[in-house]
Amino acid sequence: MTATYIQKRAHDLELEEIDAVKPLAVEVTAQDIKLAKAKNSKECALSRAVKRNMPVKAAYFLRTIAWLEFKNKMVRYRLPPSIQKEIVSFDRNKMMSTGEYVLSPVSPTQAHKPRSRPRAKSSGKTVIERSKRSVKAHRLVDVRSQFEPKDGDS
Repeated sequence: MTATYIQKRAHDLELEEIDAVKPLAVEVTAQDIKLAKAKNSKECALSRAVKRNMPVKAAYFLRTIAWLEFKNKMVRYRLPPSIQKEIVSFDRNKMMSTGEYVLSPVSPTQAHKPRSRPRAKSSGKTVIERSKRSVKAHRLVDVRSQFEPKDGDS
């Protein structure tokens, strides 16, 4: 998995990356939506709402994950499908509903944990036949990505 620009920032600033253990309620107002920038994980309506209500240095909302940057740590939250749909709607049309959104803690199975033991080495004897059929993956367009937004993105 490729590290996001947020994880690279955490590494550069020597911030500890931790997973949230409690849900977080975020109240998005009409003013947050009006001043927000589409396709920008640092300046979207959810990010503005978190920065308005909490003592965070920055808030980054990707399509499925949110990172909140505090003085000495980065906290990761999982975004439920309802918020993911609002992000897609906002990035495409700059439309979003006001109200309270709840960021979910990261489940233990998705937690960032170092491996407790190295992977077993393959004997090389078992070969798994792969299908030759290719499947075209659906890609979201006109929606933010895990890469840092460019200055020209609105």
